[in-house]
Amino acid sequence: MKPLALKSLAGALLQSGAVLLLYLGLSLLDIWGYMPRLGHVAAYGMTAGFALAVFFLSLRKAVKPPLLPAARNFGLCVFLVGLFALFAGEDLDRRWTVAIKPVALFDYPVARVHVRVVPPGYTGSGILEKQFVADGHSYAAADLNPIPEGSLLKVRLENSPWPAALRAGRKEVVLQETEPGIYEGELVIEQATGWQVRRGSEKLGAWPIILLEDQAPEIREFRVTEELTPLGLIPVHLDVADDYRLADARVRVIQPDKPESDVHEEILPVDKLTSYDGEFYLDLSMSNAAGGPANLMLVIEDEAGQTTGREITGVTIPRREFSDPIARKLASLREELLERPQDRQSLARQLMALSLLPAEETSSPVYHLALRSAYWRLVSPSAPGDPEEARRMLWDLANLVDGGAGGQVELALVQKLDAVRRVLLLGKSAEEIRQELAYLDTLFARFSASQALVRDSGEETLDHRVLHKLYGRVLYYAAKNHHDKAERLMDYLRTALVNQDVSFLTIGGYSRFVAATQGQQIMDNLISIQKRLLANSYKGGLKAEIVTTDKSGHYEARVRREWQEWGVTQSKLGESLKQLSSALIGSGIDSRNDVEEVHRLIGDVLASLEAGQMETAAQYQSQILVLLNNLKHRLGTELYHSPLMQELEEEEEG
Repeated sequence: MKPLALKSLAGALLQSGAVLLLYLGLSLLDIWGYMPRLGHVAAYGMTAGFALAVFFLSLRKAVKPPLLPAARNFGLCVFLVGLFALFAGEDLDRRWTVAIKPVALFDYPVARVHVRVVPPGYTGSGILEKQFVADGHSYAAADLNPIPEGSLLKVRLENSPWPAALRAGRKEVVLQETEPGIYEGELVIEQATGWQVRRGSEKLGAWPIILLEDQAPEIREFRVTEELTPLGLIPVHLDVADDYRLADARVRVIQPDKPESDVHEEILPVDKLTSYDGEFYLDLSMSNAAGGPANLMLVIEDEAGQTTGREITGVTIPRREFSDPIARKLASLREELLERPQDRQSLARQLMALSLLPAEETSSPVYHLALRSAYWRLVSPSAPGDPEEARRMLWDLANLVDGGAGGQVELALVQKLDAVRRVLLLGKSAEEIRQELAYLDTLFARFSASQALVRDSGEETLDHRVLHKLYGRVLYYAAKNHHDKAERLMDYLRTALVNQDVSFLTIGGYSRFVAATQGQQIMDNLISIQKRLLANSYKGGLKAEIVTTDKSGHYEARVRREWQEWGVTQSKLGESLKQLSSALIGSGIDSRNDVEEVHRLIGDVLASLEAGQMETAAQYQSQILVLLNNLKHRLGTELYHSPLMQELEEEEEG
């Protein structure tokens, strides 16, 4: 072949090769996945046709262009293709293959997408699964929606020759190859309207997301309900809820004039609950705001980490008054440490002096150990929080000295009752509730022992038989899935405890309740009979007038028989009242004065009936009715805790 012909052929090849390289370079930029498949086919065909046209036109030209410009253009295209290949990285094989074998013209393995939606555990929703053919279409996937916010989307791509990526909203994760041709990955769904699986620009499939947004917890009500309880506790009512579950709730005591000071917090046991509507009794006397006004801030958080707060202003925090002089001194040193932290060295020396008191003043070894620990935390603190920890220890010591080993056991009981109520509200099994009640019973034993130290010889002690009956009723309700009734029992008990009114739990207290309950039923019957006798007496007055006009005497005989029957009934009423009085006296309810007065009046009634003086009999019977109602009212005062005791008296079914 002539040199001129060879030169022309080389130039034509370089020109057409540059066209093909430009197409290949564009393909390595992965642009075809963003275009319709027919658009890629059209570009593929046009590139081939244009390369052939350039080749033949270059051969037919009379004057051939020099080889150097064609070689330079070809070299530039080679450089660009190499550069784009570097940018393609691990996706080079797929882009190269798609460039020379368009998807619309060649067969590729059809991939499959297996998806699992795992909602957050606190939602209580089940796992959703579905499998799709990844052929580039969009799917409704209605059976996967709605999807709770925070759900884990797990995708398994099968039968794919190349890796892919999972994208949902602004999040994207590359699927990792676990087996040949199988790729897996997962991400958490947040703020997304759809998800898709892509191989570069190629969309294997797209699916919509109907996101079930997790709402922030709601505080419907937060208020201080009434005055302080006898234990010095502040009762607060809160009504809170979350669309799934609460994770935390706490009340913060904030000093309005010292917002930067340490904030005291009380944690409320509402975690795992979806809602809580009730009261808590808080001991805030340990806070730095004790003795003055403060703001109470309720902060609740759900399991998704969202928080809501509400504040009550101008709440007076009580200051605890200690009766023991050493306890008062410890509390005073604690306050001085707060007001004059720069004087902690001199205050520490006073602590050391307290530890040297005679043994009879402070016999507990815990007292001396805690005092020395507080002393060293003030003299040479090893951590920034040591001075504050020393103040806390002084507070605990003051309570220990003032209340003995059983000090603050009532507060511990209240807190444990709150914990038991939470377990009941969660609907836990009877066995879990039994374990909680076992610890509660231990606290009640400590409470009984601490009360024995300060009780007069004539005072009654706790009757554990009543407590065990209460526990049995709670477990019975739990076994029957009536957790709401069991929770109500605990609430009754807690209310009595914070008001220091647990007389129904003492020896004889329960029997008094039973006697009063049965006595009220008997009194209702006696009052009903007495009302009927009173009505008869009023009617008898009219009959007495008719008797005076009866010449035959038959009507008078019949009327007098009625009066005798009324007298017998009145006597029987007196005997029934006497028997009831004996039972009440035996249970500790003294009703002798009222019963004796009723018996005296019954004698007057019988005498009046015998004499036919109906009007006088009615007056005496009216007085009897007043006394019976008074006695019924007295029995009612014994039923102050009737909701709790009536629950215990209900007959168990099944």
